[in-house]
Amino acid sequence: MTTASAQDPLTRVTGAAILDSSAAPTRLLVAQRAYPEKLRGLWEFPGGKQDPGEGAEEALVRECGEELGVTVRLLDEVPAPNPEGWPLKGTAVMRVFTAVVTDDREPAAGEDHLQLRWVALDNPAAILDLDWIPADLPIVRALLEQLAVVGTTTAGPENSGVGTALSGPLIADAAHTGAPVTGTADTGVPRSRTSHSGR
Repeated sequence: MTTASAQDPLTRVTGAAILDSSAAPTRLLVAQRAYPEKLRGLWEFPGGKQDPGEGAEEALVRECGEELGVTVRLLDEVPAPNPEGWPLKGTAVMRVFTAVVTDDREPAAGEDHLQLRWVALDNPAAILDLDWIPADLPIVRALLEQLAVVGTTTAGPENSGVGTALSGPLIADAAHTGAPVTGTADTGVPRSRTSHSGR
């Protein structure tokens, strides 16, 4: 496990590719950045910086609780080009893990995000057409390859388009439908204003 430390020359960031099911995923949760201004409106994986002494997995579970108000179970890491993670801006690196929500709470957009959106995995071109933070785009491609959906070119009738409605709680391995989510996460956990500042 790679932990962050005060002397670490790298800024370590974690991201969650939250799926609607671990067994047969059909949707991915994406988040639209609220700040800083140069990244406002761009799409990303939810997550944030590792605190000193914190491992990537521990940081990501914490960040999902703080940013989205949900508990997640991490599944697989999206393989990065080097052991430290995906290169971001400067000395920042990011490790991304697939995950599922394990409680009965609905993911909610907090102060870090303008909105959350469920996107259909059976239309990878529409996912890639979102206005992603540039550093995240290679990770999105790798995720789609990992989930073996890159070759899929058409969406089913009920899953066509990018946005889908979020009408109820997302529970691991449960079927799910929905619309963009724009509420505020109320977790009782103090929020950190440090998000993916390495991007």
